[in-house]
Amino acid sequence: KQILNSGFDYDDPNRVNVKRRQITHFRIEHDFKEGFPILQTKKVFWNGAINELKAFLSGYTDVRELKQLKINFWDKDVANFHNCKVEEVGKQNKNYDMGKIYSYQMRNWQGQFDQIQNLVKTLRENPYATKKIVTMWNPLEVYNKEMCLSPCHWSWEALVDGDKNLTIKWNQASTDVFLGLPINIVYYSTLCHVLARLTGLKPKGIIGDLTNVHIYHNHFEAVFEQ
Repeated sequence: KQILNSGFDYDDPNRVNVKRRQITHFRIEHDFKEGFPILQTKKVFWNGAINELKAFLSGYTDVRELKQLKINFWDKDVANFHNCKVEEVGKQNKNYDMGKIYSYQMRNWQGQFDQIQNLVKTLRENPYATKKIVTMWNPLEVYNKEMCLSPCHWSWEALVDGDKNLTIKWNQASTDVFLGLPINIVYYSTLCHVLARLTGLKPKGIIGDLTNVHIYHNHFEAVFEQ
């Protein structure tokens, strides 16, 4: 409602003849005491969210590995990355490398550091340490276009309270509210449960600090129904 009522309209530079309505920022918070936060009034690509998380935590950068998990929504970006047709992606042992996407940054930062392994170790040994941050944003590699798509949700942080409850707080620089955000919510909520299980903490909830928060005009009819 806030986007529809007070957002501004402009042309999306990445889409021809498509406008979007946007506000600069918004924060969402959810406590798991209220249940698992998945929308029940529209279809949410549950398997896509869970399998993308699995792929990223596994360090996959080969689109064929994502395809085995039935994730196909990266194909267009990979095709653009390799300047090929979408139907050629991942075939004949070529056009399969996705570059230094989320998974690479989390598990192999600059080719030498596993951020996830380090975070799990810290949560187990020193859960009240500050700055328990994982970042997917490497400015030079983004500038050099070393990945098929630069990260929209670009960092996240593990927060632990005095009762050893775990909250995941993420930052997102471009937020498609109708299509993307419901999947992001499932992704980070599941991540919180996974990390809690690995570290003996209790999953408490999520916080999303969102910027450039938008709805595409061609989604308006569905948004009004929502």
